[in-house]
Amino acid sequence: MTRGRLKALGLVVAGAIAGVGGALQAYSIRFVSTNDVGVARSVEAFVSVLIGGASTLLGPVVGAMVVLFVERVMPSYIAFAKRCWAFSSFIFVLAARQGIVRSGSRGVRAGRA
Repeated sequence: MTRGRLKALGLVVAGAIAGVGGALQAYSIRFVSTNDVGVARSVEAFVSVLIGGASTLLGPVVGAMVVLFVERVMPSYIAFAKRCWAFSSFIFVLAARQGIVRSGSRGVRAGRA
C-alpha cells in the first residue's frame, strides 16, 4: 500500500469516526446548535493535541484528558484556574514541543539508562 493511499484511508477512517461521534452526540442531546462546533471547541481540540503530542496515537487522548480536567475539575478548587491554564499551556508549548506522552517516554528511557 502506498503512502498516499494509507493517508487517504486514515482520513476516511477519521471522518467516519467523527461522523459517528457527532451522530451519537446529536442523538443523546437531542439538539444541535452552531455553538457545539464553534471556534472555542476547535481551539480546545488543537490544544489537546498540542499538549498530548501529535506524534503518537495516545498523545491526543492524554491531552484531552488534561484539558477536560483543567476545565471541569480545577475551577472548583482554584479561583483563578483560567489564568493558571493559560500560563501553564503557554509554558508547556514552549518547553515540551513533543507533548506529554513523548516527553514522558523519553524521561522513562533516560531513567533506565
